[in-house]
Amino acid sequence: MSELNAKQKRFVDEYLIDMNATQAAIRAGYSEKNAASIAVQLLNKTHVAEAVNRAISEREERTKITKDLVVQNLWEAYKVCSTLVAKLNFEGKQDVDKDGKPAWRMVDASNAMSALDKLMKHVGGYEADNRRDVGGEIIFGWRKPE
Repeated sequence: MSELNAKQKRFVDEYLIDMNATQAAIRAGYSEKNAASIAVQLLNKTHVAEAVNRAISEREERTKITKDLVVQNLWEAYKVCSTLVAKLNFEGKQDVDKDGKPAWRMVDASNAMSALDKLMKHVGGYEADNRRDVGGEIIFGWRKPE
């Protein structure tokens, strides 16, 4: 296994800060102009990828913060933020909707949706929406104008 050079070691350390390979490459001293392609190259090098994975595992062990723990906390945040509470009017009584039914609101709808969005990304909930299977063929033809 190859040893990491000084810039590669710095890249691994910087990558753990925000998991942004391009920014990690820049902070590690690589050219800002080529940082995106250098970052891809670094992460495709077996010894660099192994060092990144080892550093992530060591951090999880040290901090006791794992992906599972984060997902569990996101779920808890969603449940709390999406709790429905009575929507009150100026008199402190429960407001009603246009049909005269009691009106409700979420504790924090914005954060509830944000947590749900992060959970969907984590479990691959958007992948099917992003895949497009295009079949058939397209034939282009040119003919002389008449």
